[in-house]
Amino acid sequence: MTRPSEVEVSVIIPVRGASASLAVQLSVLAVQLDAPPFVLVLVDNGRNGDLRALVRAHAPHLAVTVVDATRQAGTAFARNRGIERATTETLLFCDADDVVGPTCVRGGAMAVDAHPMFSGGEVPFTSDELDRALRDVWARLAGWLPRSLAQPDPVTPMLQGTYPVLLGCSLGVRRSFARVPEMPKRTDECVSAPSGERATNNDAVTGAARGK
Repeated sequence: MTRPSEVEVSVIIPVRGASASLAVQLSVLAVQLDAPPFVLVLVDNGRNGDLRALVRAHAPHLAVTVVDATRQAGTAFARNRGIERATTETLLFCDADDVVGPTCVRGGAMAVDAHPMFSGGEVPFTSDELDRALRDVWARLAGWLPRSLAQPDPVTPMLQGTYPVLLGCSLGVRRSFARVPEMPKRTDECVSAPSGERATNNDAVTGAARGK
C-alpha cells in the first residue's frame, strides 16, 4: 500500500446510492498501469452501504480515504468536501457509475502537469456492457486501448470560443489553481460550466484530454 508521504495524486469520487458499477470502478483503479502513487478519496454523499467493505472486497491494496458528506445531497457539494480532505497538488475526479481507462491516473497526472485544469471525454455504456470482462470494457473505449497502453494521448488546449464545459466525471486540476475556478456551490450542477467560464476568464490554459 502507498505510504502517505509518497502520494502524488488524489482521485476524488463522490458516491451517493452506490451501485454495482462502483465495484467495477474500484477494480479498474486497483490495476492502473504505470500510475504515480495515488490515494482514492471516496466521498460518502449518503444512501450508501459500507464503502470501506466495498473497497476491501474490490481494491484491498489501494490507499483509500472515506469522507463524510452526508450533510447535504449533491455531487458538487461532495466534490468540494473531497477537495477539502485531499492533500496532494494534483486532483483528479471521476464518478462512481463510470469506468475509467487503464491509464487514467497516469494520463490525468500528465495532463495536470501540462495545464492547471483539464476536462476529459466520455464513452456511453449500458449496464450490460459493464458486466463484460474488464479488458473487453477497455477495448470498447473507442478502440484506443492498444495506443493508450504505450502512451496516453496528449493534452490539447481548448480552442478559443469553445464553450468551456468541464465534465465533472472526467476532470483534473491543480490544487494551487482550484481556488480560482472553485467547484460550483449549487448541488444540481454536475457538469461544471461555470467552473470552465471562471477558468478561461482567469487566463487559465484549460486543456482537453483524451484517453480517459
